[in-house]
Formats: sequence, C-alpha cells, structure tokens
Amino acid sequence: MQIKKISKNDLDQLVNISLEQFKNESWSNEQYSEAYNDNNYVFLGCFDNEKLLSFLVANESTDDVNILMLATSENNKNNGYAKSLIEYLQSYVKKQSKTLSLEVKENNLPAINLYTKLEFKVVYVRKHYYKDGQNAIIMFYNQN
Repeated sequence: MQIKKISKNDLDQLVNISLEQFKNESWSNEQYSEAYNDNNYVFLGCFDNEKLLSFLVANESTDDVNILMLATSENNKNNGYAKSLIEYLQSYVKKQSKTLSLEVKENNLPAINLYTKLEFKVVYVRKHYYKDGQNAIIMFYNQN
C-alpha cells in the first residue's frame, strides 16, 4: 500500500468509489474535476500498484485543512486505509502549523469512532444540515 497524490488519470476510480460509498450524495465527475484543478484542494489516495483503494479530498486554506471526502472501496474496508490517509494528513498539518477539521453525519458511527481514536474532538453540531435531516458533527484534530 502506498499513499500518494491522486493524478488526473485516477479520477475515474475515485468517482467510482465515491458513487459506491456516498450514492446520491456523491460529488459528480464535474465537481471532482473542478476541485482537482483548483490548487486549494488536496487529493490523496491509498494505492495497491495503480489500483485506488481509498481516497481523501480536503480543502486547504492559509491556516486550516478541511477534510471534505474520505472513502474506501467496499472490498477494501476495515484494512486501515482511511486511518492511514488521515494520519498522513495529520503529519502534514503539524509541519505546516495548520488546524485539521471535518464534518461527519451524526449517524456515521464508524467514521466518528475512527476520528475520535485519531484525536479529533467535537466542537459544534449543525442541526438538520443534510438533506435527510441528519445533523452534521464538526470535529477538529487536537494537536496538543
């Protein structure tokens, strides 16, 4: 397994994983392509040779990196790939003296448990944020 920046040639694999995991809440090909071409976005992937197993998309500003998407293909779940991507990003933000944040659906307990184990703390709840009425949990990485 290797963590590296996702190339433009990998976007089809990324979109397939996104559709598989996020279904109708997935970004479209166009949205991913637009973000990919914007220097403020970070696209990281876990690869086995050229096969994308898991990906992370984040938006980077001057003082914060915000994780927007994190997904692992169904056949590769529970192998630690998402955890490895987050730890890679945690190392980066420490070196850059930036904060790391994310939002997660309140019913996504596996993700919340992972983030908690990786020292993210809940800082805010956005009530009824998602189309289905679910709340969004806003979490920040505690670097201390």
